[in-house]
Amino acid sequence: FTNETGNFRIENVNIGDYSVQAQKTDLVTEFEPASVQEGVTVNVIFELQPDNADNVAPTIPILIAPADNAIDVPTEAIFTWQSTDPDPFDEVEYTLQLRNDATNEIENITGISDTTITINDLAFSTKYFWQVKANDGVNPEVNSEISSFETVANPNNRILFVRELNGNN
Repeated sequence: FTNETGNFRIENVNIGDYSVQAQKTDLVTEFEPASVQEGVTVNVIFELQPDNADNVAPTIPILIAPADNAIDVPTEAIFTWQSTDPDPFDEVEYTLQLRNDATNEIENITGISDTTITINDLAFSTKYFWQVKANDGVNPEVNSEISSFETVANPNNRILFVRELNGNN
């Protein structure tokens, strides 16, 4: 065990080669070699890193659908992207950011755990910009490139509404 300044001393050790282990909660356990010789003081210095120091950020999301500059995208669109996390125990959450070019309204859909989501009620004849952000809760958030698409035109409904008023239509 170390003292209050982090120093330690091990006395009465037999001559030979050793591996000294240092561990502390929330830090990566480290091993350092030590060669003990008679009458010689051996210093072993540990530089402990946070236990998430070896954690790797998720890959930058690659936007798949709707394709960049796509036209005639339905107003109920399926958004798909690819992203992985090399650390098998990390739970990645995605945020889909969707901006309406006509109104500059930005919608952030957060807490997405899958790489696919369906968005309903997009406006007709509107250009949208979209981006996906991946966050593993350990590393800084990574952002995809920005992609754009245009929704289908307003449907040409051939419906005629008629009202009768005093015998006139």
